[in-house]
Amino acid sequence: MTRSILIVLSTTHHGFLRGVVKYAREHGWHLDATMAYTGIVPKGWSGDGVISHCGFSSDLAQQVNSLRLPTVEITRLNPHVNAARIDADYAAFGVAAAEYFLDRRFKRFAYAPLADDLFGAQRAQGFIDRLAQAGFSVTPLPPLITDLGTQVIDWTSRVNELNARLHALAKPVAVFAYNDAVGVDIIKACRDLGLLVPEQVAVMGVDNDELLCEVSQVPLSSVRFDLAELAYQAAAFLDDILDGQALESHRAIPTATEVVIRRSSDILAVDNVHVAKACMFIASNLTDQNLSVEAVAAHAGLGERGLLKAFIKHLGRTVQQEISLRRDEKVCDLLRTSKMTIKEIASSVGFSSGNYLTRSFTHRHHMSPAEHRRNHNLADDLSPKKASIRVTRHSAGN
Repeated sequence: MTRSILIVLSTTHHGFLRGVVKYAREHGWHLDATMAYTGIVPKGWSGDGVISHCGFSSDLAQQVNSLRLPTVEITRLNPHVNAARIDADYAAFGVAAAEYFLDRRFKRFAYAPLADDLFGAQRAQGFIDRLAQAGFSVTPLPPLITDLGTQVIDWTSRVNELNARLHALAKPVAVFAYNDAVGVDIIKACRDLGLLVPEQVAVMGVDNDELLCEVSQVPLSSVRFDLAELAYQAAAFLDDILDGQALESHRAIPTATEVVIRRSSDILAVDNVHVAKACMFIASNLTDQNLSVEAVAAHAGLGERGLLKAFIKHLGRTVQQEISLRRDEKVCDLLRTSKMTIKEIASSVGFSSGNYLTRSFTHRHHMSPAEHRRNHNLADDLSPKKASIRVTRHSAGN
C-alpha cells in the first residue's frame, strides 16, 4: 500500500527534506510538499500521516493539530504540536565545540544564542559543562530573538548590545554560536568592530550549512548536524506508528558530531596577535616545501628574532618546531582518516619525498607511518561503536 505523507516545515531545512525524500523513495511513499510553496497546511488534507517541524510557529502547530492525523514532529522545540517527537543529543554539539576550542588552547569562551529555547539551552549546557570540567567559564551573549512570541526583531538594539558585549570580552576568545546563521551574525559584528577573526575572536556554528558557512565574510567553522538522518529516522518512526509497532511518544537518536574547520576558528589561541597570525599562516601553508621562518615572520609583521622570542614566550617552542609539529599532526590525521599513500601524504604536507616523511615520522614516534596506520585501524576494529566527535578541515573558501 502506498502511503500519502504530508511534509510540514516552518523554514527551509534542506536536510530535513533530503532525509524524508530518501525514506519515501526506499519505501514507496507519496509525499505532499505543497506547503513548502504556500506556507500553509492544506485544510482538510486526508492522507495517512504528517512529518513536521513547526519551529517557533504556534499558528503552524495549530494547523497541524487540526488535521488529527498521526504525526511525528522533528524535535521538541515547539510544545504546541500534538505529535510524537524525535530528537538528537543537542548537548553533544556544545561538547564538540568545547573540545575543539580546548584543543586550540583557548581560555576565554562565550556562547551566542538564537533565543531562549530548548535547543539553545541544551547546546549551551553541553558547551558550559565541558568547559567547567576544564576549569573555565562561559560568557553569554545577547540572543537574536528576545521574545519567542513576537514576529518583530529590534535589530538596532540587538546589534548595539551585541557589539558592546563583544567589544568588552577579553581576547582572544572562542565564541560558540547556536547555529550557522548566528555564527555569520557574530562574524559580521566582529568586522564592524574591527576585531580580527579568528586572531581575536574565533567563531563556531552548528549545522554546517555550506551555503551560509561559505558566504560568510570569513568562512565559518561548524559542528555538522546530520539533519537528513534525523528526518529519515522521523519517517521510520511514523511508519512504525502507522503499522502499530511504536508505542512510545518520543525517540532520541545517537549523535555523531563532526567539526568542520574553516577559517573562522582555524587558529591556535595565544595572547599575542603576531604569534596567532603566524600560527594561522603556518597551518594554511603546510603543503609548501619551502615554508620558511622568514616567510612566517613577514606575514606576522615581525622580524625573525622578535617572532622567535614571542613564540618561546607564548608557546614554549620555536617557529620551526611549530612548523614541524603541525606537519606531524596533519600526517597523523591523514594516516588515520585517509587511504592516501605515504608518497601522497608527503606531497600534501610539504615533505620532499615519502622516504623523508618516513624517516622524520619514525624518529618522532618510534614507529613507521605504516605501523601507525595499522595500529589505529586495529584500535578502531576492537573499539565499541558509539557516537563520536570527528574533525574535518574544509579548505574551500579559505
